[in-house]
Amino acid sequence: MNYRPVEGWGQLPEGWSFVEATSVAVDAQDNVHVFNRGPHPVIVFDRDGKFLRSWGEGVFRRAHGITIGPDGTLWLTDDLHHTIRQFTPEGKLLLTTVTITQPSAVGAVEGLVTPHHELVWQTQVIPPGVSEQQYLASQLQVFQESTQVAAAVGLRAAGYPVSVSGGGVQVMGVISGSPAAGKLKVGDVITAIDGRPVQLASDLQAATQKAVDGQTVTLTVVRGDQTVQIPVQLRTLSQVGRPALGVALRTIAPKITLPFPVKVKNQDIGGPSAGLMMSLGVYSLASGDDLSKGRVVAGTGTIDLNGTVGPVGGVAEKIVGAEQQGARIFLVPTSEAADARKAGLADVKIIPVDTFAQAKAALEAAN
Repeated sequence: MNYRPVEGWGQLPEGWSFVEATSVAVDAQDNVHVFNRGPHPVIVFDRDGKFLRSWGEGVFRRAHGITIGPDGTLWLTDDLHHTIRQFTPEGKLLLTTVTITQPSAVGAVEGLVTPHHELVWQTQVIPPGVSEQQYLASQLQVFQESTQVAAAVGLRAAGYPVSVSGGGVQVMGVISGSPAAGKLKVGDVITAIDGRPVQLASDLQAATQKAVDGQTVTLTVVRGDQTVQIPVQLRTLSQVGRPALGVALRTIAPKITLPFPVKVKNQDIGGPSAGLMMSLGVYSLASGDDLSKGRVVAGTGTIDLNGTVGPVGGVAEKIVGAEQQGARIFLVPTSEAADARKAGLADVKIIPVDTFAQAKAALEAAN
């Protein structure tokens, strides 16, 4: 086999350069994957040297070798991590999450000085009177509910029939000092907000996600054998980064009827913040419309049954994790786009969205 050098092959983006390119592999589409020790570990070109994409930023400590298997799977070795990692060549839609831990004294100090970490009081996360196990269980239930809501949104967009019902929302805990403190009690069942029926916990979140600081909402609450109207003045809570009630909730007898079962493998993720990305993933699978287009796309945001995207908190931390997994596009609720930009990641395109439809259109149009 004969080889010849091609001067000027490999059109890198302006300001980029190879740093100790240790290995090269060619896939079945004749795309060339260069594994190097620079800030962009894997750089991909077409056969003519046109830059296609890069990924792996923050994943590898020192590039060593790359091999592509017959099925297109990429195997990459890192000789400082002493690892061999497997990656798929297809684009991905990544949900993002933050990890909550209870630090030691040393860990607390590290949290104060380490970028992309946030230190808060436990009572700002877990309502008093609610055990950690109860809190985690309620968050897992909210995640499971959000998967079904996301599936409903994605399947509807793909043209499938979906029906939804629920029996109201029960208060499981009240955060001390929150707007709901002294107003709502554990066991209360919220059936409406400002006269609009509430069937699911996501309905209540959707009704407050566009609220402004100081706005008063009226809740219809069943307490024992009485139905009462309770006004609550919303206030911004650090946990979610927006005006909210400050309660832990669960939906009573939720029922979302899908045309077929949709399950999401959960690795101990809680809460509703993956709703947007799950809805996009369901749509892609159900419609055959590949929204990733070979790219690694990440994002965050709740989703309600109307397809409205809501804020979530922890955005600055999530976008860093997404960038480390090779994401070059990050979908974020419009109200939190500024938080995402504070991370200062020039290589990640931040796309603010308010609805599922906007997110879908943005991915279809984005390069």
